[in-house]
Amino acid sequence: MQVAERFPTCQHSVMSDSQSEQKPDAFERALARWRVNNPLPPRFQEQVWRKIEGAQARRRIGLGQLLRDWLKTIMPRPAVAGSYFAVVLVAGLLVGTWQAQEHNARAEQTLARKYVQSVDPYQAPRL
Repeated sequence: MQVAERFPTCQHSVMSDSQSEQKPDAFERALARWRVNNPLPPRFQEQVWRKIEGAQARRRIGLGQLLRDWLKTIMPRPAVAGSYFAVVLVAGLLVGTWQAQEHNARAEQTLARKYVQSVDPYQAPRL
């Protein structure tokens, strides 16, 4: 389907590839002759710019920006934010230490059981 059939309101001339290679500014002349007969819808340019700005705003906002914005709304004072961060950091360290101690205790029990079995091969493994 040619362009003229798809867009009957536009007047233009269609060039083949060989014609465009022969005449480098033929495309520019065709663009200069191009005329649109129907007027644009009301507030068309405003709607286009609004869509462009919305797309740029969505593209620019990343996870880091969302986190910073959230923190700014939750904790507007830097001192409060620093204190909160310190408390969360200490809590994370304590929980990590506790879990590491539990893991080490289990590993120590396993090693003790394996040692006893290696010294006394008749020691039945306990389930």
